[in-house]
Amino acid sequence: MSTTTMSPAQTVRTHPAVHRAHEELHRALEGASDPQVRTVLERIADALRTDPTLALDREYQRTLDLIMELRRQLGSLTRKAARAAERAALLADPDLDQAERAARINQLGRVHPGVIEEEAEVRERLEHKADELAGRARPDWDAPERLAALARTLLPCGEDVQREAARLRSRMRAAAALAPDDPQVRQLLDLAEQMHVVGQGLR
Repeated sequence: MSTTTMSPAQTVRTHPAVHRAHEELHRALEGASDPQVRTVLERIADALRTDPTLALDREYQRTLDLIMELRRQLGSLTRKAARAAERAALLADPDLDQAERAARINQLGRVHPGVIEEEAEVRERLEHKADELAGRARPDWDAPERLAALARTLLPCGEDVQREAARLRSRMRAAAALAPDDPQVRQLLDLAEQMHVVGQGLR
């Protein structure tokens, strides 16, 4: 029976995190009505198609989470900014008498001061973060040195490895006391020691 081994590049393309990232962007695009937000999401989707390793990059996920939060904020800010702009237009309309102007402004409800500037700032930040994320995409993502560098970022930290080594030693304590020379007992104790040493090197 023959088996097929995927190349590192194929492993990245089929990785569950890459699939989830594409699905997340697809859902976000389906629900995006704001033209700027759609453009930003499309740019990110293009970047992910260019470089699927982005989905395995912790910094990518943090930036994407922030972009999604800015997108959520814009939904509310855009509505508030539209009311503020309408209020400003009513105040500046020379054809309205005082009573009509007051009545129409009253219909708008509460208008938050500074919301137009706040919306503009969020939109600017959204563009900046999209530029930052898109700039991380590398067409040469499947070069061996790039994949090796990515692999190193995915390693557990030294403290985690040492905790696992200590947990293995703890679980082996009783077995080691009963049969210290048993080959499997020795093998697992040696493994725990090796993990401890490797964990020190990962600090």
